[in-house]
Order: sequence, then structure tokens, then C-alpha cells
Amino acid sequence: MLEQMDVDENSSFVVLTDSTHSYFCGEIASNLLYYKHPTSMIILRDHSDDEVRDWVGRLQPDFLIIGTKRSFVDFSEWGVPNIVEINPPSPLF
Repeated sequence: MLEQMDVDENSSFVVLTDSTHSYFCGEIASNLLYYKHPTSMIILRDHSDDEVRDWVGRLQPDFLIIGTKRSFVDFSEWGVPNIVEINPPSPLF
């Protein structure tokens, strides 16, 4: 997946998640970022829409990984060049 994403050295990632899916998303993001280059990752969990927009605007990440069932208005307004959506796991029961 990372090879397809064309991750450069010192790329920055922001992961948007919620308390229900944070472990799942954290594991996926950690495994993705255990790669050949140094990268930075920040996880934003359970923030309001305004807080998320503010953080993403300040951090200006290269990649935005979204792992929550919550919907956001329009990612394209945030100016992040690469957006990846992780589908949270389905309940077993």
C-alpha cells in the first residue's frame, strides 16, 4: 500500500479516528509507517470538526488517513494532497 502511495522521506501523516476505532487505525497506520524512510504521524481522536480542520490546517500533512465512521463535509477544502480512508472493522456479532 505504501509503495502505491509513493511516500517520500520525512512525509507527515495525520490519522483521524474515534475512540471506537483508534486501536485498529493506530495499528494499521503504525504498520504502514514502519517503512524505509523516517516519517511523522499524529493521531487526532474524537475532536470536533472545527478542531480537526484547525489541526490539519496547522500541520499541513502530506497524507491524511481517515479511520472513523464519522463523516466530514469536504476533504478537498483541507488542501491535503493524499487522502486514504480505512474502513473500520465490521462487528462480529
